[in-house]
Amino acid sequence: MDRHRLKTDFDLGNGVAMHVLTREDADDLFQLVDQNRDHLREWLGWLDGTISAADTQNTIDKAAAEIVAGTAVTCGVFWKDRLVGMCSLRNICRGTGLANIGYWLSPDAEGQGTVTRCVAAFISHALEDLGLDEVQISVAEANRKSRAICDRLGLSQIGIKAGAETLYGVSVDHALYAISKPAWRKRA
Repeated sequence: MDRHRLKTDFDLGNGVAMHVLTREDADDLFQLVDQNRDHLREWLGWLDGTISAADTQNTIDKAAAEIVAGTAVTCGVFWKDRLVGMCSLRNICRGTGLANIGYWLSPDAEGQGTVTRCVAAFISHALEDLGLDEVQISVAEANRKSRAICDRLGLSQIGIKAGAETLYGVSVDHALYAISKPAWRKRA
């Protein structure tokens, strides 16, 4: 694979796949967000800015521009051909060799290893295909499920960032995780 080309489709087995969304997916994405708003609100601060399919269409358009720029790839997460969440490899910086990953999933798709597979695919793509040196994940310190994904995949906690974000008026600390190319290869 060309070290500058971002992969946009991933078949991860057992009915799990990631694909870049198109404008035609805007309604489905909005419905998924809207139906799971209460669940997602615990950890995601962008929900109040997503009030219509036009907002998710803007998100999809921005993601397409980031692919063209080579700075991010954001995919819909599918389980048995049904959109169940999103996963992003973002802030790709070839100069520093770094990128980070973010994700969310609807509650009915949790607990089946779906996000773990998606995150592993993006780590492998970043470190092996794109030739980056390190992938980082920043999660709310109290988000035990996301922290467990980092632990399961062998990422090391490298610190705590106090006041990393404000979620609906509440300051939230983040646990910072990272994995280097040698550490990723060693765990495989």
